[in-house]
Amino acid sequence: MTRNLPVHSPGRRPEQFSDRSRMVAFTLAVFLGVFGVHRFYTGKVFTGLLMFLTGGGFGLWWAVDVMTILMGYYRDDRGLRLAPPNRQPERLPHHPEPMRRAVPTRAPTDEEIAERELDQLLDDPLADKFAELEAEMGQDATLDKRAHHRH
Repeated sequence: MTRNLPVHSPGRRPEQFSDRSRMVAFTLAVFLGVFGVHRFYTGKVFTGLLMFLTGGGFGLWWAVDVMTILMGYYRDDRGLRLAPPNRQPERLPHHPEPMRRAVPTRAPTDEEIAERELDQLLDDPLADKFAELEAEMGQDATLDKRAHHRH
């Protein structure tokens, strides 16, 4: 929980971070770093152009930038370190939701209750499945009368 808090000691101002993301800069540096795209993203246009013209400083400058971003020491054009990936945005204080009034419901009538119970009794969830299986097997969907007469 304390890892997201800025370092603060008495007499020292808490560290400010850039509004640019370290994860975005790292992704740009890894895939397009030899063209200096991550430097353009962080506002360092002049050095971005130099990286573009030299192919990432012949690969060395690019490798140093990738490692610097990965370790969290890379800074933007204003000198601020890039925002760490685990930094949570400022959250507003929690306000409980207002209580909602329950809408009164009417009690079901005896007829409605009886109708629901009858539907539950008459509704056989397996009846349709048995009829399908019997049709697939080539038998009649109704019970074989001959089997009943033997018993």
